[in-house]
Amino acid sequence: MQNKVPKIYHRWLIEAEKMRKGGDYNLEINISYEDVNNIIAQAEEMLNFATENL
Repeated sequence: MQNKVPKIYHRWLIEAEKMRKGGDYNLEINISYEDVNNIIAQAEEMLNFATENL
């Protein structure tokens, strides 16, 4: 049986992309250090999932 990718990862990717676009196109920075730390933690979790399920 194959492991399915958790749906939350899709949501995290959408939210991270919104922040990236805001960083590219907005003149003011609206991303906090807490946001950055959360995104890094989410990315690490997704990478670990991918590595374990290759």
